[in-house]
Amino acid sequence: MDEHQIEALTILAQLGGLALQHHGALTKIDRLTQYDSLTGLFNSRYMEQFVHQELSKTTDEVAVISLGICNLELITEPCGSQAADRVILETAKRLKTTAGRASHISRAESGEFFLVTKLMDMDSLRMLCEVLLGSTTQVLEVNEYSIEIETCAGIALGQAENFKALCDQAHIAKNRAHIGTYGFFDEGMNGVSKERLLLSYSLKKAINDSQLKLFYQPQVCPKTMRVLGVEALARWYSPEHGNVSPENSFN
Repeated sequence: MDEHQIEALTILAQLGGLALQHHGALTKIDRLTQYDSLTGLFNSRYMEQFVHQELSKTTDEVAVISLGICNLELITEPCGSQAADRVILETAKRLKTTAGRASHISRAESGEFFLVTKLMDMDSLRMLCEVLLGSTTQVLEVNEYSIEIETCAGIALGQAENFKALCDQAHIAKNRAHIGTYGFFDEGMNGVSKERLLLSYSLKKAINDSQLKLFYQPQVCPKTMRVLGVEALARWYSPEHGNVSPENSFN
């Protein structure tokens, strides 16, 4: 082999190495754009793309389940963000194990996950939700902490092509469910959700416009009828909504 052939082989080897590096970089970029970096699940954008491009070819109707970690903020405050990440990661693992290949899972914001599966009969769907909640509502040992993971879920049913809207509906149903339970979305929830959203915006304006008034309610001993103290209560009169109940404005 002469000098020119050796040089040519060297150049080819270098080009091959560059091609492999380029392919590896593209693969890494694809993974970053398609998968959640913490859990390895689909991210929200890729999940929507997958449902539209792949799942909608094989089925018309789907069930979308939103499963959330209810106490993630309470875990983060005393235990730290690393413990919260462990909780999210463990929940993701349990979801993958429990849901199996029939469901596709993505991680949305913080401690919320979305599962999409072909629409099945209601008994099977309810059983799936109960199993998912049972597998994720458990105790996890993190360092010196014994953390009880609390989850709840919401379900929306509809056409695969309306996946984004179904995610929003499942999210609303999840927010209305109690710890360890699940609920189905109905249109009445949508109205309640919109009303609460409007009230939250109005409340921010009310604080800036000094619409909240402070009242003092005496605390009286029933035996002696002596005033023991006072309780400070905030009340909101809105020019738009009238007297707003604390149950609606501060929940």
